[in-house]
Amino acid sequence: MGGVISSSSQQKGGGNIRFVEFRKFQNHGRIPRAPDDLALTTDIDSLPSNVAIDQCFIVFVSHRWTRAGLQSVDFDGRPEPDSKKHDKHALIVSGIKNLW
Repeated sequence: MGGVISSSSQQKGGGNIRFVEFRKFQNHGRIPRAPDDLALTTDIDSLPSNVAIDQCFIVFVSHRWTRAGLQSVDFDGRPEPDSKKHDKHALIVSGIKNLW
């Protein structure tokens, strides 16, 4: 089971590190964000019992939000982690495929 881990803020409804299966992340087409996409993710402490965390290929991605504020290119009033074309998502998917 491959996956992407994303951290979410306690203030945004997350709290703990979140786990996203790679297929779901890839098919989602953009970087998930809390609280909008919490259903796509699983709290790392709530993984199904059939998932052996020590046998998972885990990738932790730390990144800066591309459209975080008024000075950001293409800012449309709502902070977003990626460009409108989802370039960062595509880069993460490509990088994971190369590692895997």
